[in-house]
Amino acid sequence: MNKCKNCLHPIKNGCENCPNCSIPLNETTIRPYSSFTFQLENGASYSFSKKVTTLGRKGDFQFPDDLFMSRIHAKVYLDNSSLFIVDHKSQNGVLVNGIRITKKTKLQKKDIVQCGGTKFKVL
Repeated sequence: MNKCKNCLHPIKNGCENCPNCSIPLNETTIRPYSSFTFQLENGASYSFSKKVTTLGRKGDFQFPDDLFMSRIHAKVYLDNSSLFIVDHKSQNGVLVNGIRITKKTKLQKKDIVQCGGTKFKVL
């Protein structure tokens, strides 16, 4: 069985796009959906390459030391040229620019996102 060059997801023969990240399998170089990155205050950064990414103590992007963050705190959706975030029923909520969100929210570059005690800047 083959694997996607982008996310290493197993691929069945005959697929044109990866079922996990939707990257065309016939591409010779992997091009990301967009140039969105979350940057922590300490400079660490997290780039998005999947359609759906979970944030949390046990998420795709993991923050095990943040005791105010739920195991799966939020989900980030990458939709071509747009980035969205939704609270995943976390106890402490998700803040975008200091305002607690209650529904799927579109993110813009320079927005500040807070999940638990962790803040990110959207780049």
